[in-house]
Formats: sequence, structure tokens, C-alpha cells
Amino acid sequence: MNLTPRLSAVADLAGKSLSLADIGTDHAYIPIYLMQKGLISTAVAADINEGPLERADKNIRKAGLSDKIALRLSDGLDNIKDNEAETVVIAGMGGEIISHMLEKPKPLGIKKMVLQPMTDIPLVRRKLHENGMIITAERLAAEKDKIYTVIACEYGTGQVFSDEDYIVSPFIKDDPIFAEYINKQLGICKTNLEKTKNAEDKSFSAQFEYLISIYEKFI
Repeated sequence: MNLTPRLSAVADLAGKSLSLADIGTDHAYIPIYLMQKGLISTAVAADINEGPLERADKNIRKAGLSDKIALRLSDGLDNIKDNEAETVVIAGMGGEIISHMLEKPKPLGIKKMVLQPMTDIPLVRRKLHENGMIITAERLAAEKDKIYTVIACEYGTGQVFSDEDYIVSPFIKDDPIFAEYINKQLGICKTNLEKTKNAEDKSFSAQFEYLISIYEKFI
């Protein structure tokens, strides 16, 4: 199975583990790929809706992995059992949704999480630290006209980030496409600043001005 650059980055950071839970699995591409590569032994493909699970089921059956990958209707990690997954993948969701999941009780046995938020990435980094986890690696992935951020984390304390670090993580500064990422973020912020600078609520434009000041340090 060939993965998109975004999912390839997720799979690379997930790596090898005994068991995996893919939350918001959609087509179950991640567990199928990792199983085919011999990197996991068992997996749970979970989603909050029946439709994605039906798509996942078709792909799992086609790959001949129905005895290795279980399907699970689950709101986040709610229906993942204790010691069922060493690695948890949550990819393709908004940062606020992922942050809410991080705040909730988690099943026992999780050693690593790989997160790919579509929005609010600084919020996700901050919530990790607030909920007893540290970042171990990050990866940028360019796909079509977007650049995605993938974050690997594990339980731990003592990792200190500044406000700037939550916006531009130390873990992405050596990434091959870091410069492209910064330029893209600058472009987004400048566009949004133009849209909000005449609004009555000045907090929006002030936020974009602050972000621009941070990103411009890396040009």
C-alpha cells in the first residue's frame, strides 16, 4: 500500500510496536500499512461514525487482515480497552478535538501517541504538556498545497517550551521543508491580518501580528 506524504509521516513516527489504535481511522490505511510492513501485530481501527468503519472494513478485508485489525465504534479513546494499544494514532482531526481527547482519561498501556492535527497545532503542543506528556519528535509533510505537522509524544514531564516554542517547535527547525513551512505560515497570517485589520475586535489582528513577528524571526 502506498501512502500519501501526510500519512507516510504519521506511519514513520508510529514505527514499530506490539499494538496500535488508529482513532478516526476512516479508510484504515495506517493500520493496514503498518501491518503489511510487519511493524505491528494487532490493531484497532476506531471511528465515531459507522460510515468510515464500513470503508475501513472493506479495505481490511481486501488486505486479508480481518483477523489482525479489529473495528471499533468509539468516540476518541472512550471504547479502547486497557492494554489494547501501545501506540495511538490520531490523525486528520482539528486541534481542538485532539486537545479535548488529551484531557480525558486514557486507557492503560499506551506508550506513545502520534498526532496529526489539522488546526490549532500550538494548542495541541500545550495540551500535551498540561496532561503529562512530552514531545519526542515532529515531522513536516508537504501534500498538494498544504504542509502538515505530525507530532510523536510519550508520557513524561520536565519538558519546557516558551510561548514561541509552542508556535514554532524546536523539533521542526531542522526539517528539510522548514523554510517552506515558515513562508507558508507567514502567507496565511498576512492574508488573515488583511481580512481582520478593520474589524471592531482588534484581538484578531493583534494575534496575527504577533504570529507574523514570530515567523519572521526564522526567515
